[in-house]
Amino acid sequence: MLKLSGFGWDDTEKMILIDSDDVWKNFVRSHPDAKRMRNKPHPYFEEWLHLFGNDRANGDLAEGPADTMAAMEREAATEELGDESPTSGLGTSFMDYSMLEGPNVGNSHGGQSSVPPSSNVAGKKRKRATDGITQGLSDMAKAFGTFFENTNTRMAEIGHRIRYAQDLSLQRKQVNAELMDHPLDWEQRLRAATLIVQEAQRVDLFFSLPKEDQVGWVALLLAGAI
Repeated sequence: MLKLSGFGWDDTEKMILIDSDDVWKNFVRSHPDAKRMRNKPHPYFEEWLHLFGNDRANGDLAEGPADTMAAMEREAATEELGDESPTSGLGTSFMDYSMLEGPNVGNSHGGQSSVPPSSNVAGKKRKRATDGITQGLSDMAKAFGTFFENTNTRMAEIGHRIRYAQDLSLQRKQVNAELMDHPLDWEQRLRAATLIVQEAQRVDLFFSLPKEDQVGWVALLLAGAI
């Protein structure tokens, strides 16, 4: 289509450009399946062109831009049929297959089907591309799951440490008040409080001891024995 006079391509809107209504009417007369293609965006045209173009360059398929436009025409024809078509539930894959069939299709008397081998290669390539996308999405979902799982673990650890720091700060504030009940003068009490709050382990141990053991432990601490 794009090679015909009067047709062009809008790369921004991904649509076919037509010079006049007469050009379009004449084209539709010979290609009725394409009547829905006018003013219809084709966002995957470049991917189709890339696929068919590479295949043609590599010699794997005898397909080119013309085949791409044919695929677009078949897509438009399928949409035109809608729900009333008995083959609408089969999608474009059925249309592709039916259009590949021609007068050389084998009959019940032993003839062999002549479906072009290129269609099989193209189908395999498209399937590999689809499988690759599916696997990529699966891997991405697993990566996100692992990321969020690790994040939840780290957040739990951070929360635990914050609570411990808050409890430790509260206990440090209570050290001097606790020492007020000990037989210490003000100088001994302040020295003991200073030594205790310097280390978290000392704070934890001090409040874990019963009152009578606290007195002996503080005496050892002031004497430098511990």
